[in-house]
Amino acid sequence: MRFSTTIWLGLLFVCVVVLVDLAWTQLDGPAEEKPVMWRIGTADVQSLELRHRSGAERHFTRTTEGWSGGDPARVNAALLLLASPEAMRRLPAASADPSTYGFGRPALTIKLVDPVRSASVIEVGDATPDGSNRYVRQAGGDAIFLVPRSWFEALMLLLPDAGDTDR
Repeated sequence: MRFSTTIWLGLLFVCVVVLVDLAWTQLDGPAEEKPVMWRIGTADVQSLELRHRSGAERHFTRTTEGWSGGDPARVNAALLLLASPEAMRRLPAASADPSTYGFGRPALTIKLVDPVRSASVIEVGDATPDGSNRYVRQAGGDAIFLVPRSWFEALMLLLPDAGDTDR
């Protein structure tokens, strides 16, 4: 076999590999991005309030020394969870009554107060039927998202007196 024939066959092989790779990528489709529910600047949050449906509640206020009302490390961790959480997915436009998802009496209501903007209120509804996720929305909003149960459980560490987190 001549040297030029070998080069042409090598180039043809590379082109076939590239075309097969492109076709395979198109069959897989683009990777689905997880929706971000909201963005909150944690440095601007001056207070954080959590209220569980059992009646347990906690208030944390930013001071010059850190956070009053609880363990500053846990409060900062909770703020990081709340800053720009990724949802597992966004539910299609809710045609059902929001109380179907537990928003008539939310499992957890979170209020973040920022002196620049008005307060942000986040509601955590019921667990999904399989128990692996929770329904979440901004209070009064139409968009309902699914978040992992672990996200909810991490926030519940700030409310140890709430009891059973699945109620």
